Amino acid sequence: MNICKLESCQKPFEKIHKRQSYCSPECSKEAQKQASYAWKSRNPDKAREAQRIAKRKHRQTATPEQLEKEREVVRQWRKDNPEKSRDNASAYYFKHQEAGKANRKRYRAIHLSKSKQKVREWQKNNPDRVQQHSARRRAWKATAPINDFSAEQWQELLRAFENACAYCELKNLKLTVDHITPLSKGGSHTLHNIVPVCKSCNSTKHDGPPLKPVQPLLLTIAKPNSTFRPRTNRPISNQIPC
Repeated sequence: MNICKLESCQKPFEKIHKRQSYCSPECSKEAQKQASYAWKSRNPDKAREAQRIAKRKHRQTATPEQLEKEREVVRQWRKDNPEKSRDNASAYYFKHQEAGKANRKRYRAIHLSKSKQKVREWQKNNPDRVQQHSARRRAWKATAPINDFSAEQWQELLRAFENACAYCELKNLKLTVDHITPLSKGGSHTLHNIVPVCKSCNSTKHDGPPLKPVQPLLLTIAKPNSTFRPRTNRPISNQIPC
């Protein structure tokens, strides 16, 4: 009688052939998996290189349908796990920052007109996101204590104020983000410190107190953004009004 060599099993069994070490095919597969994990932990560089080679061979031999199916699985995972996906992308970016810059610079030099066209099209199709990203970047440069206001919250805020300026109460005007406590005076770029105002009222208020008492929205169905992580090494400036 022999004992299964898998630590989590160790059941007695009768050998069918001389080299048999495990009581079942399942135990054999589990042992191989554990050995593979142990080897990868001891040899991380070799494991990554072997994985790259295997992926390269797979891309060369797989059919377009197989590759598209695999891409769809990845896209679905990113959709179901947005926070993990964003954190992984950010970690990869900062780990390979210099190589990424060189690759993007080389690509833009080769496809300059195409790159500019793609940026213009995205900005044209996503004006609210462009505006909110610019606002969050300004808040980051002003070292705002909280910087989590999202484009979805902005849309909900506009509906709550019935698309009217919070100060002059006029409608059918282009509304902008106004911080009740200005960023330059320690205000946060978050829901309870923001009201929609027209450009005229925003310019009049500048970095002073509100033009009149206002009640900001304290809660929305839309979720706030995660921590803002700008991809830049520019110095931070505190000289940013409103």
